[in-house]
Amino acid sequence: MLARQAIDEERSGAAATAQLVARLSALQAAGPAERAAHLAALRAINQSARMRHLRLHVEDAAGRVLVDATPKGVLAHAESQWEISARDGTIYHAALRWNPDSELREARGNVVGNLAMLGAYSVLLLCCLSWTARRAFVPLKQILDAIGHYERKDYSVRLPAMRIRELDQVRRALNHLAGALAQHQAERRALSRKLLDAQECERARLARELHDELGQVLTAMRADAAYLVRKSAHAPMLQIVANDLAGHCARIQDEVRHLLHRLRPHGAHPDGRVACLERLLQDMVRGWRGQPAQSVRLDCSVDLGGTALGPDLTLTLYRMTQEALTNVMRHAGASRAAICISDAAMKSAGAWKTTAQALATSPRPCSAATACGACRNAPGRIAPRCASGPPRARGTCVAAG
Repeated sequence: MLARQAIDEERSGAAATAQLVARLSALQAAGPAERAAHLAALRAINQSARMRHLRLHVEDAAGRVLVDATPKGVLAHAESQWEISARDGTIYHAALRWNPDSELREARGNVVGNLAMLGAYSVLLLCCLSWTARRAFVPLKQILDAIGHYERKDYSVRLPAMRIRELDQVRRALNHLAGALAQHQAERRALSRKLLDAQECERARLARELHDELGQVLTAMRADAAYLVRKSAHAPMLQIVANDLAGHCARIQDEVRHLLHRLRPHGAHPDGRVACLERLLQDMVRGWRGQPAQSVRLDCSVDLGGTALGPDLTLTLYRMTQEALTNVMRHAGASRAAICISDAAMKSAGAWKTTAQALATSPRPCSAATACGACRNAPGRIAPRCASGPPRARGTCVAAG
């Protein structure tokens, strides 16, 4: 648009200059009666300003101005002067004067137009750069998303091929890393499963030894103590000692029975089959309630949402809860302990949540530092996490998933 306008102005100026030259030639050849019309035409050309920065100035021999080149208030400079001699001898002094105002206006207009065009091109360039950058950063976003999955121990994500060579090298490295981590995780889970199996076998062996050896000895000792009580009826002091001995034997046998239950819970079979988790926990709670001098109120709630658990997960949850409850009962100084197993709180993360929560009468919270023995040995796909409970309901929270 600006170029077309400049071309039109140049064309109009060239046409006006051609008319000016023609009128000056006609003025030189015209008679006295025709000169006034030519001078009027020259004045009209000046006033039209079609010659842009050039103006014609004409004076007669006496110095009278016939065609004024300088509008009022405008400073003009003489560029060239010459004399025009008419046929009758009349002398005219002509001069072309230039005024830079039109060029300055044109320059300012060009600067404004160029700046506007530069601004438009800059905006277009920024838009192109933004689009290019977003398109270039799409692979980086995929890489960051994959790294986020790897941080959450999800190594199944693989990055697709990328067109940029450097990013494709990063993609191959990350895919190789994910494969290696997945393999190590599988090996660690297999090792954890073997370790748990070995622990359960050792617990079963210890339970058999205690039941077959120590259990029989304690039964025989209790029978002997009962015989001594009956035979010492004539010796009161000896009978008191015999009664105490019988009581000690009974307490030791109860402790052994409780230890046997901890080593091998009811419902666990030698072939690896286990009962449902709720039954195992109820048996554990009944065992603690049956302990002598035990005043802690125990509550147990199991909500699996209708999900069937495998034997590994069932046994792991049982051991985790058993470890946490043991610490609560021995170290928390609590008046009430509640066991709650639910999949609702962490269902979005694909985990099971086990909470052993103690409401203590003392201001000190129960320690969670020793509540993770089962967590460290969690098998297979179990990834336990431990955290302290809120201040108003102090306790231990462990999650397996």
